[in-house]
Amino acid sequence: NKLDNPDFVFVGQQLVVPGSNANAQSTQSSAAATSTPAQQGVVISEVTGGGAAETELILLVNESNSAVDLRGWTLGREGGAVYTFGSVNLFPGSSVRLHTGVGESNSVDLYWGREEPAWLSGSVVRLVNGRGELVSSYTVP
Repeated sequence: NKLDNPDFVFVGQQLVVPGSNANAQSTQSSAAATSTPAQQGVVISEVTGGGAAETELILLVNESNSAVDLRGWTLGREGGAVYTFGSVNLFPGSSVRLHTGVGESNSVDLYWGREEPAWLSGSVVRLVNGRGELVSSYTVP
């Protein structure tokens, strides 16, 4: 299963458990032929409350098998304000919520402190890494 940490499994991860040596080969071959590789990396999983700063939030999920440091990454939309992440580590399978409005940030909830909404219906939110590469995008419903 190529797990970095065999004691850590996250939602959506696919595991192959062979029954015996004879069946192990056929089970693995069958799984390899029909399975689709899981999407890797950090993704914008959800944008909710669009249009009202006090309820807007974006959910980012790390779908990879490695921790990701978001320092220097940005979230924004064309022609709109851009949020730059500080030191935020996303461990495999973990998530963080970015709230547009005011609040006290912690390890799972970050607050931008804006009074105006950032994510308008129909706009495309873009997550860009510290090298300027597009990592994920999401169209606001």
